[in-house]
Amino acid sequence: MTTSMPTFSDNTHKVKTTGDSVSDERYGSMFDTPLYRAAVSGDCNLVKALIEAGHDVNRSIRSHTAIELVINNELRYGTRPLQILLGAGANPNLWVRWKDYFGNIHQGPCLHLALATGRIASAKILLSSASTNLHACDSAGRTALYISLGNEETHGTLDAMIREMSILNFIASSRGLPAPAAAWNQMPTMFYTLLSNGICPFHKEAHEESVFEKACQAGQVSYVFEIIRNYPQICIRIT
Repeated sequence: MTTSMPTFSDNTHKVKTTGDSVSDERYGSMFDTPLYRAAVSGDCNLVKALIEAGHDVNRSIRSHTAIELVINNELRYGTRPLQILLGAGANPNLWVRWKDYFGNIHQGPCLHLALATGRIASAKILLSSASTNLHACDSAGRTALYISLGNEETHGTLDAMIREMSILNFIASSRGLPAPAAAWNQMPTMFYTLLSNGICPFHKEAHEESVFEKACQAGQVSYVFEIIRNYPQICIRIT
């Protein structure tokens, strides 16, 4: 008897900002904009007033958006700025850029940024937003589920880097405070949440490898069991 396997056919396209301004003479960077400053100060009414006055909540200045910066600075300002921007119409599916702790540049939606950099509180906020496309892929073809699978070796290397580097150098290299180990410890919860939201673990992603295959090869037993629990049809009865 042949059992049907779940399929995945969401071809998500890159979502661009509505008005990229690489040479905006009014502001040196997104950090200098009234909208960003209002968001990080927690002033919801001012953010709404600025948008009504013509400020674009999805605007990019020098390839950075306000929603990207508040995610990166979660440890400094909390998640209130992100909630304010989402409530004001910020698009969580905008493509942003981030540099991992090994110097590699990645591009993808905001949820990928939050998961890849250990901004777990922000990731939870993005997951709760009805506007977030949970099936979107980043520039490497990875879903958020693939990102949340994580890599114990990578996280161990990050911990070592944090111990060896001065905090100022680390902040300069990562555009924000380093995520604490406690944040990475919450990654399994994010994996289970994404899986329960219907992201297919059998979709061939980066390097033609599915989340299920990666979990099996890495010996991540708890993840494998969770996938089997959600998709019992993959079990083959041996007779």
